[in-house]
Amino acid sequence: MAGLMLRKEEFFPSATQAVAVADRYPQNVFAEHTHEFSELVLVWRGNGLHVLNDRPWRITRGDLFYIRAEDKHS
Repeated sequence: MAGLMLRKEEFFPSATQAVAVADRYPQNVFAEHTHEFSELVLVWRGNGLHVLNDRPWRITRGDLFYIRAEDKHS
């Protein structure tokens, strides 16, 4: 997929770091992207719309989902 790819170095300051936590607060639409890493998402509060591989999903507090490195999402 041509497009935005989030790189490991942006989220993992050390090559030996296996887990990183990134808080996301209410935001405008985040551009569709892929990663060099997998992502585990926990919706701590609130709700929204998550688009995964061109399919929209309503997400809400308590949802937990896994995003593979090759998945495109926004």
